[in-house]
Amino acid sequence: MAAEKARGPGGRIAVSPAEGGGAGVDTVIQGVQIAAAFVRAHLREPLTLEDLADVAGYSPFHLARAFTTTVGTPPIRYLAALRFHAAKRLLLTEGLGVVDVCHEVGFSSPGTFTRRFRDQVGVAPGELRRVADDVAETTATPFRLAPPGAEDLVRVRVHVPAGAGRDPLVWVGLFGAPAPAGVPGAGVLRRGPGDLALPVVPGFPWLLATMVPATADPVTQLADESPLVAVHPAPICAPTSVHLTFRPAHPWEMPILTALPALRKIGVS
Repeated sequence: MAAEKARGPGGRIAVSPAEGGGAGVDTVIQGVQIAAAFVRAHLREPLTLEDLADVAGYSPFHLARAFTTTVGTPPIRYLAALRFHAAKRLLLTEGLGVVDVCHEVGFSSPGTFTRRFRDQVGVAPGELRRVADDVAETTATPFRLAPPGAEDLVRVRVHVPAGAGRDPLVWVGLFGAPAPAGVPGAGVLRRGPGDLALPVVPGFPWLLATMVPATADPVTQLADESPLVAVHPAPICAPTSVHLTFRPAHPWEMPILTALPALRKIGVS
C-alpha cells in the first residue's frame, strides 16, 4: 500500500502547491480535474472533501457542487468508485483474497467493503472471478435487460468509431445516476453499430454506453482501464430518439463499475 501522507492541523493532508496545483486555477473544470487527479494519485489514503477543496483551491461546497456536475457523482463517492475499480482489477489479476483486496484499496471493514462492492458492481467480490471464468469460457451473445412488459419508447442509434474492429460488443443501458454503477434499470448488449430500443424506466433516466472489441479478454470486459464510452447529456424521462457516438473516456471520468457480463443472468435474450 502507498504510505499515508502527512496531515497538518485539523487532520488535513499536507499538499504542496506544486503537487496540488490549486494556486492559479482559473476555471471550475480545471479545479475538478485537479481534484480528480489528486484522488487517483492518493487512492488508498483517507481523503476528505476538505483535502480535495484545498488542492483545487475552492471551498468544499463549491468543489462538491462543481465536481458532481462535471463528473456525475460527488467527490467522496468518486473516491469510493476508483477504489472499487482498483479492487476489481486486483481480484481479476492477482491472487489476493477479498480481505486483502479490501485493505489494499483503502477500506478497513471487509463487511462494508463487500456490501458496497456488490451494490456498485452488481456482484460480490468473491463472485467476480467466477464471472471472469464464464466470460473466458463462453462467446458473448446479445441479450436484453428490461422490466417485464415495458414498452420500448427510447430509440437509440449507435455509431461505432473507425478502428473499433469487427462487430465490437456494445452495451447501452439506463442508470439511476450519470455514472455507470450498480444494476441498470434497462439495457441491451449487441454487436456492432445499428439501432436499438429501450423503455423509459422511472428512476433510471441516464443513458450510458460502452464498447469493447469482440475479442476482449475478461479483464477488459470487466475492468477496462481505457474504455470507449458514450453518454447522453440529459436525463431521459419521456419517449425520444437519440444518437450515441463513442469516444475514449476522459481520465477524470467515473470508471465503469457495473460487471456488465453478469447482467446476462437477470436479462432475457
